[in-house]
Amino acid sequence: MTKDNEISSTDKLLSLIRSNKDDIYDNSSPEKPSIEHSSKVEDKADLEFPDLSDDLFEDRSANADSSEDPGKQEEVESSDIDDHDLSREESYGLPAGHKEESYEQKTEDPVSSKYQAKSSYLGFLKKMKFWPGKGQETVAVDFSRKSVKMIRMGQHHGSKAVLDARVVNLDREVDVDDPAFIAAFKKALDDFVKGRNVQLWSRVSSSKAEVWTIKVPVVKKGLASAIYWTAKKEKSFDEKENIFDYRIAGFVKDEDVQKYLVSVYTVPRQEKVDMENIFIRAGYKLQGLTVSTFAFQNIFKHRIVPVESEGFAVLYIDNESTRIDIFEADRLRLSRLIKTGLDSMLESIAYETMRRRDAGQPANDSPDGSLEEQGPPLEEMEKASEMLLSMLCRFDEDNDDDSDCFEYIAPVLRRLALQAERTLDHYVNVLGNTPVTQVFLAGSSSGIAGMKSFIAEQLAVPVEVLDPLNPAYSLGSSRVSLNRLDRMELALATGLSLSESLQTANLLFTAKDYEQQKTSNVVSRVTAAGCMVIVLAAVSYSWTQKLEADSLAQQADVLEAQLDGFDQILTTDYIQGIAEELEDSSLMLREAVRKNVPLGILSELSRVTPGSIRILNLVYNPDNKAREAISGFLTVEGIVRGDPQMFETYLSSYIRILGGSGLFSDSSIHNSYRDSLYGEGEVYRFVINVNLPTT
Repeated sequence: MTKDNEISSTDKLLSLIRSNKDDIYDNSSPEKPSIEHSSKVEDKADLEFPDLSDDLFEDRSANADSSEDPGKQEEVESSDIDDHDLSREESYGLPAGHKEESYEQKTEDPVSSKYQAKSSYLGFLKKMKFWPGKGQETVAVDFSRKSVKMIRMGQHHGSKAVLDARVVNLDREVDVDDPAFIAAFKKALDDFVKGRNVQLWSRVSSSKAEVWTIKVPVVKKGLASAIYWTAKKEKSFDEKENIFDYRIAGFVKDEDVQKYLVSVYTVPRQEKVDMENIFIRAGYKLQGLTVSTFAFQNIFKHRIVPVESEGFAVLYIDNESTRIDIFEADRLRLSRLIKTGLDSMLESIAYETMRRRDAGQPANDSPDGSLEEQGPPLEEMEKASEMLLSMLCRFDEDNDDDSDCFEYIAPVLRRLALQAERTLDHYVNVLGNTPVTQVFLAGSSSGIAGMKSFIAEQLAVPVEVLDPLNPAYSLGSSRVSLNRLDRMELALATGLSLSESLQTANLLFTAKDYEQQKTSNVVSRVTAAGCMVIVLAAVSYSWTQKLEADSLAQQADVLEAQLDGFDQILTTDYIQGIAEELEDSSLMLREAVRKNVPLGILSELSRVTPGSIRILNLVYNPDNKAREAISGFLTVEGIVRGDPQMFETYLSSYIRILGGSGLFSDSSIHNSYRDSLYGEGEVYRFVINVNLPTT
């Protein structure tokens, strides 16, 4: 089979499924839901699916992802992962939400007010965020080279609700880099989004992501660095080629020591760039980019699908691979990729049909179900697609019985179940976790007749099909009417539409980006606070100056009023008379002071003279020529008593005391000598002159 004629077997199957969907749900089925592309309550015109008559589209209701490498076999035999491989903890991941720690950020549900209001005034208020606006909607886009699956998630009566859901199929396989695909992709998005202000989320291939779990000691500082180096130690990766991100799930006991339980993951940087470029070329900007593991986690975080046990798993069968995700409550505890998918089933059917026809060998006689290196012929793959389609046609809500056709894919499912069983065994017996008691099948192939019971028998665990849009659940309202095959294909897109940037792992807004934004916000807040302090200080100063100016103005008004009330006319004679009265009063006051100076001198001397000094004679010499009331000098004659060795010290201290008095000025010793008096003994006679300050 040459490359020119090569076609994706999975895409061929899905095209057949879509073209025969009415036959899948016949009148005998207990439920025959509508297969319209979309429906919604608000606008009747939106109930009509847009015309997608472009050459690249088929007007169908649902489809699944197509294989990116048609005909390529990627399958892991049972021996590919031995007990040694499974014993390594680094093969397993623990993604989780971020609400418990720093992202508690607590994550804000993005709200926008950009919807145009009917009133221009209200529209302005909404735009300026002064008026409450409508919650911003999320559009999840899950696409391949053959189909585009979209879900619009919003709020209805205060809770999450699917407002629209659609699967648009291309009528031929086109590479995602081809301009024809971009044109078709843009048309699909334009018809679905219709100019609304939405957040766009998509996902990278599960096989591109590495997810594992680490335990990090509780530290006050440097947590991000501790997480990075712990992850780097357990699984080597090149940070230049890969994006590294993490989410903190909470706390866990590790040998009686409390630690952070952290989910870390890496994705090639080029994968992120390629996904962003696809949307940019279509005229849109992505707000979120994650992997299927975290999309399924959203379904259980929001309690969309009821879970009967605390430990459960999701088995997502994609075209080229299968991913098993193990959850404990709403936290992802382990994720592993198994390289066996829907393509392997189709090739197994094709080769088994050829063996039966050419050699008559029964299917059960196939020794190990191994496939040939060369892909089967195109016509055999078409027959295999039809046979697998027949299994889907016999699948409904109440019938999951095995068919004869199931024998053709049983070897592949057996190997898949074996890998899943080993993973569950490792999770319980090696890692010491709670046993898994419930498994959900996800993906379009989960509707194959007999698969659910076969997987349940192999794993010895109850198995259910993951159907978050089931009418019995909160998201499965009459707003969007889809049949069961549509709902199964949209399960992953449903999880994507429940994403929130700070809770769901987001390659476009990693933990590092969040920390940088938080630091920037702190700097902005500090700057704003500083500016506010300056503004407040300026306002306070201005207010104080204003109050002071007002007070001075009031005083001026009072004085002016007093001046206006003064009727006396000032004349020279009047002023001269007042001056003479003041002069007479001053003379009288000075004369009274002169008369009382001796009394004041005696009073001050008695106050400041210590016991070691005895005054014998006191002469007051006033300056009669001076106009001042107090003038002249005082002559003090006396003796110093006590210890003869301290005579001079006592006298010096006395002179200093006199100089410090308010009545006396500077003092000087006129004469001093030792003498003897009757009754006193040896004394120290002195005569000092004390000047009186001019007053």
